[in-house]
Amino acid sequence: MNDISSSKEFYEVLVKNIHSEVKKMGLLTGNIRYGEVHEVISANKLTVFVDGSPISQEMKCNPDVMFLTGDRVWVHMINGDSKNKFVFSRIGGNTLRDSKSGASLNRPSKAPIGYMYFDTTLSKPIWYTGSKWVNSEGTAV
Repeated sequence: MNDISSSKEFYEVLVKNIHSEVKKMGLLTGNIRYGEVHEVISANKLTVFVDGSPISQEMKCNPDVMFLTGDRVWVHMINGDSKNKFVFSRIGGNTLRDSKSGASLNRPSKAPIGYMYFDTTLSKPIWYTGSKWVNSEGTAV
C-alpha cells in the first residue's frame, strides 16, 4: 500500500474507494432528494420528510451514520424508484458516526437506542436505552 502522507490524502483515497464500491453495487443510478429526519426508528431505519412533504416516509439508512431528529439528509431513490429509498448521509455534516468516546459530560444528548459510547470518565463502555445511559449490567450510569 502507498504511504499516505496526510489525513486529507487518506480521506480522498477513502472517498474514491467508497464511490467505486457504491457504483459497482448499482447505487449511483437514480435520483438524489433532500430530506429531514422526522424520527430515528433504529440504527438502520428512519422516517423522513422528503422534499418538504408534510408526510414522513419510513426508509432504510446508513448504519454507520448517527442520524438525529431534524437532521437534513440526502435521500437516494435507488434505480429511480420512488418506493425504494435509502438515506446515506447528513447534508453538510460528518458522514461518519459522531465521537463514540469521551468524558461523561460529553455524552451525546440524543442518541439512537442501543448506541454505544466509551465513557472515559468511567473507563468503560455504556449504552443508551432511549431514556438513560446504562453499563453492561443494565445499571444506570
